[in-house]
Amino acid sequence: MFKAIGRPRRRVVLAGAAVAAVAFAGVAYSSGGSGSSTLTACVNQTNGNMRLVGSPSDCRQHESAVTWNVEGTAGPTGPTGPQGPTGNTGATGAQGPTGAQGPTGARGPTGPQGATGPTGPQGVPGADGVSGYQIISASADIGPGVSAAGTILCPSGKHVTGGGWTDDASPPFGFGVFVQQSGPNTDGTGWTGSIQNTNTSGDPAHVTLSAVCADVATMAATASVRGKSTHRLRLRRLRRR
Repeated sequence: MFKAIGRPRRRVVLAGAAVAAVAFAGVAYSSGGSGSSTLTACVNQTNGNMRLVGSPSDCRQHESAVTWNVEGTAGPTGPTGPQGPTGNTGATGAQGPTGAQGPTGARGPTGPQGATGPTGPQGVPGADGVSGYQIISASADIGPGVSAAGTILCPSGKHVTGGGWTDDASPPFGFGVFVQQSGPNTDGTGWTGSIQNTNTSGDPAHVTLSAVCADVATMAATASVRGKSTHRLRLRRLRRR
């Protein structure tokens, strides 16, 4: 916008001079002007010549000062243009680093009980246990200085699981009656024992040798029947009276 100070009779000349001055001023402003957004010029009142100045006070007596803005006022915002076409999909970016593990979640509710599974196959039959328990015994009276010995055999097919001597004395095996042998025979089918009455007088001792027998399926061979113990027997010398 122009602001002219001077006589109106030179309006046409002034307008033309102003256009020229604008072109000149644009060069002057961009090539070393003061940097202000307003330009000031002095117009000669006689011949219409114009010159740029820094301030209206720089004009002479026969000149009129004019000022105008380098930039006009901003116009209204135009309408939004139509949307452009969608661009091509860009390349996939690099995978980011793995994030930190989150906290453990709360335990969920217990689910319903599942259906009963099918019955499994029958297992391998186990080894037969001990059956057919039976005690076989034989008795004898042994007087003073007499000994007795023998083997009590189990019924056919059975094996001995225990045995030993008993007597009717009170207390059992009174003074002078000693067991000399008591144990299973070599093939495990009976119990062998011997006993002696060392007394020189008195009544006979009634003794009994017994074998405990049973059906034991696991005893299939003689080698598996007998075993050697790691314990040792203690011997004690008898004291004579």
